[in-house]
Amino acid sequence: MASQPPLIVVFGLPGTGKTTFARALAALVGGRHLNTDMIRSQMGLRGQYDEATKNLIYEELLRRCRSELGKGMPVVLDGTFYRQALRERLSDLAHETGVAVRWIEILASPETVKERVSGKRPYSEADFAVYEKIRDAFEPLRGDRLQLSSDQLTLEAMLAQAREYLQL
Repeated sequence: MASQPPLIVVFGLPGTGKTTFARALAALVGGRHLNTDMIRSQMGLRGQYDEATKNLIYEELLRRCRSELGKGMPVVLDGTFYRQALRERLSDLAHETGVAVRWIEILASPETVKERVSGKRPYSEADFAVYEKIRDAFEPLRGDRLQLSSDQLTLEAMLAQAREYLQL
């Protein structure tokens, strides 16, 4: 799959199904899956959501992403990326490394999210109150993106649409 874009950013609100989709997409493209919640856990920073800690996690995410891109490895990033400034850092990284960046936004209804976040999830600590807080602060992406509704499509249908969007 030589024509695949090496940097794919899967973003959206908590509980929408980003990680399930991003893992499957990374397997499909033969790439590396990097997730902000997993990095937070690996760094021993669970429960810490102040700006300084968030910056540490995003810096580590960017470091790992740069390393994988340097190996010629496709990368699928997975996080809320709800602020334009965070997305600009990813665009800047793609530009610096000479790779294309493609954006896939995962959506789900508030009812679906409420049900999903009510159960225990391996890495995410976000509950419905966090979903609402991020939803209210979410800055829409300016530019091209694929939007997929995880509560209206099967994972297989989402991957098929992503494959078409990414021209795989």
